[in-house]
Amino acid sequence: MGALLLDGPASLFFSYFWHMVMGLGVQRFLFFIFLLTSSSLVQGRHVLDSPHYIFPHNDSLQNMLNALKEKGDSLLNHNQALSASAQYEAALETYRASKMENHPFLFELLVNLSYTHAPYHLALPQKQHQYLEEAQKLVDAKGISPIALSNFYQDLASLKRQEGDYEKGLGYVNKAYEICSLHRNEIAKEVGVHTALDNEAFVRVGIILFNMHLDKEEELLKSYAEFEHFYLQNHNQVDLGYAYGQANFFMGRFYQKRNVDTAVDYFDRVIASSPVAYDRHYAQICKGHAYIEGNQMGQAQSVITSLESIHPNSQSLQLNILELAAKYYSEIRDLPKLVEHVNTALGLLNKKNMAIDIRQFNPDDFEPIENPKYPVLLTQFITFLESVEDESYKNAVYHLYKIALNQ
Repeated sequence: MGALLLDGPASLFFSYFWHMVMGLGVQRFLFFIFLLTSSSLVQGRHVLDSPHYIFPHNDSLQNMLNALKEKGDSLLNHNQALSASAQYEAALETYRASKMENHPFLFELLVNLSYTHAPYHLALPQKQHQYLEEAQKLVDAKGISPIALSNFYQDLASLKRQEGDYEKGLGYVNKAYEICSLHRNEIAKEVGVHTALDNEAFVRVGIILFNMHLDKEEELLKSYAEFEHFYLQNHNQVDLGYAYGQANFFMGRFYQKRNVDTAVDYFDRVIASSPVAYDRHYAQICKGHAYIEGNQMGQAQSVITSLESIHPNSQSLQLNILELAAKYYSEIRDLPKLVEHVNTALGLLNKKNMAIDIRQFNPDDFEPIENPKYPVLLTQFITFLESVEDESYKNAVYHLYKIALNQ
């Protein structure tokens, strides 16, 4: 999903999107969240409630294949990608051994296998690429449903995002949107109006995300205006608050270092509209970063005070609040407060479950938790320490950099 780092803390972006991916259930995130390399996300992508595929003259095979695929769909909708992949692989092996042909069934099976191997599930991009290549050969086959084609192009966009090829990724997500637009009634008939609208909303969010990556402000504003029009037309029929929150989050990220007031306006929309408390908190964190980027330190301090009153259960949320605060205190050169927040963060990151004091740092006391996003996060705290240029922390900075590089 080449390395992709948005302006601002990569660890924050990763955590935000990982939560969104895990929170969507039946929705498929288009934008990968690769090791941030950056997220998220990210876009709605549905695992269908499978039609019962017909395999002429072989009822027992038909029942077996449909049962395997339906079980995989159910597991995937409950974020059990490894178990889902095993069901899909069994269905694929059985299908190929049967020497029978049902291209719509095979196409959807391959596309769902690609999804199970995406970075926000099993994180095996070579396997994801393999399944999408096989599915590509069936794109023109008769009987493939529009929603399955839309999912296919969303997954291709996800793959291109992993590679940092945002132009091609935008082309694929535009193709997914074209399918949604041309076959709106057919898709609604197949999956229901609510699911169809929800899926289209996330495809539109995908266009916003790729325009954000490509730094195309004019196209970004246009795609956001079109999304907002769609949202206002349809939000009374189906709850589109989650997609609306994502769209505004991406807009806020785009303006975070460009225009603090504009960024804050978009983040405030997320805070006001997202149905997920976790996401509202992340928007507030980004709002704090925007204030720091805009040198509005009084406003940043107010955001930090508000966030520190939350006492979240989520470790990633705790760490990102600490990250924001540490950045703030490094900027205003409040060394005691910076040390306090860095010590707390290192304690949370320490697999040995020991308190850490960077003023008397012993590398033998610190072993970082094994988590793909934590090396980036650890580096952020080291950078804040290094920025104050205090000789008494050189030992800690040196050893922490070595630890981060070895992860």
